[in-house]
Amino acid sequence: MPHNYTPTLKNWLSLLLLTLLWGTSFMFTAVSLQSFSPLAIVSLRVLIAAIILTLFMYAKGWRLPVEPLAWGVFLLLGLAGNLLPFFLISTGQKNISSGITGLLMAFMPLATMILAHYFVSGESLNRFKIFGFLLGITGVVVVLWPSLVGAHSNLLSGLLILLATLSYAINAILVRRLPSYNVSVS
Repeated sequence: MPHNYTPTLKNWLSLLLLTLLWGTSFMFTAVSLQSFSPLAIVSLRVLIAAIILTLFMYAKGWRLPVEPLAWGVFLLLGLAGNLLPFFLISTGQKNISSGITGLLMAFMPLATMILAHYFVSGESLNRFKIFGFLLGITGVVVVLWPSLVGAHSNLLSGLLILLATLSYAINAILVRRLPSYNVSVS
């Protein structure tokens, strides 16, 4: 991104939409667990997303690659970035609150920074990145504090959520390391 980049209103609205969608996902998962199993939640999330993304792609006139290697990459990214973390989060949230889940998920950037330090060239840890993470996690604790007070916890459920953060972090590293594929226009 250029140093003189100024965000537009569209950029700010996109960020707000992303925040609303991402920030409420744990709440919706908690509500869904009252009626569905973790496996059903994951299946529905992935199915709905696949339908929407496929319709969007074809509406834009894009086509998916046909190479088997591309589909192997897609499979790996889908497992590490969607199926596994969605299942771990849904299973973990059976016993812990969405507030605790949100707090635990805030560790994903730290996991990504640490993995990137070792697996992505030019991504070394420095005091600014570490300070930024500490500042961010402090903000998460302050915002989520009302959810944390008196919340019951379960060690195994917490570990499942932390494994989900690790899965997301691994996916972020894979995206940087694996070949990229451009959609073709028909």
